[in-house]
Amino acid sequence: NEYPVENFEFHTHFEGVAGHSHGEGASAIVQMRFHGVGRMRRALESFGYDVRKIIPATMSTIPADCAAVLDVNPRATYLPGESDLLLDYLARGGAAILMYDLGFVLEPRLTAGLRKVGVVVEQDVVIDPLDHYSTDPEVVAVPVYERHPITRSVALTFFPGIRSLTLLPPPPGVTSGPLFLSSPQSYTRAVPTVAERQPGRDNAAAPSATAPGGPGRRILAAALEGAWPGAGPGSKPFRLVVVGDGDFASNSFLPYMANSDLALAMVRWAVREEHAPTVAVRMPVPRLVLLTKSQMQRIFLAIEVVLPLCVVAAGVLVWWRRR
Repeated sequence: NEYPVENFEFHTHFEGVAGHSHGEGASAIVQMRFHGVGRMRRALESFGYDVRKIIPATMSTIPADCAAVLDVNPRATYLPGESDLLLDYLARGGAAILMYDLGFVLEPRLTAGLRKVGVVVEQDVVIDPLDHYSTDPEVVAVPVYERHPITRSVALTFFPGIRSLTLLPPPPGVTSGPLFLSSPQSYTRAVPTVAERQPGRDNAAAPSATAPGGPGRRILAAALEGAWPGAGPGSKPFRLVVVGDGDFASNSFLPYMANSDLALAMVRWAVREEHAPTVAVRMPVPRLVLLTKSQMQRIFLAIEVVLPLCVVAAGVLVWWRRR
């Protein structure tokens, strides 16, 4: 489902150009250098993982020695047979980390399989006026997390153009829960798929029947585990992580903030090594101080407003005592 990922990927926005945006207006199938997931692959290999590329369309089954399937930001919709292969692998007790960006269209069998265990990937973009990186409310920042082994020691992360998830009541034997959510002020905007954005079509996307309306916290990632529905007694439990964005794990964003810590923690949990010692991966990047909009506002108020007022107040006090 991917083109060569070392230095290329099909992306949904242009970086570093005038009018740059992660919104639906900037979505297009484009090829960008240095946007692949080669950095994540090398990070996994540095921890001793054997990373291999598989092509499900040419396979009859996912190998049993595959500890986990990692699919980061695929661009092409699965073939029905590929969806069946992935779901069969999970039913046999496999593990998967699925990072589905806004431009990815889920194949109907995959949608039904995920809904079967209680997770729905919505066709919308989350906009967070409170917690976001820099001044772009579509680059959602996450400062706090739900309690889970994956998020045990993860700091601030950010997600360019993330879609929301909906958790349905899980079937018996399956445990599900959110990993992190947007702020209470966030809301979603429905985004039509690329195939629907054609001349002569009504490009207004229909609102989801499962996604909540109005401002409120949105689930951005979820973890599920347990016995796959319909699996035989004594079957090995599956583990599944679903994230509404894959850009955060790309070469462009993985080294910044705690994005790499979160991505690698998902892999460790999927392969059942969450109790192993946590080692941070080192990636050479320029030294930057990255802040959310609310953090920048607080710093601005403290330096540009409160501090000058304190100096003025101190001057008035000295004048009052000496007059």
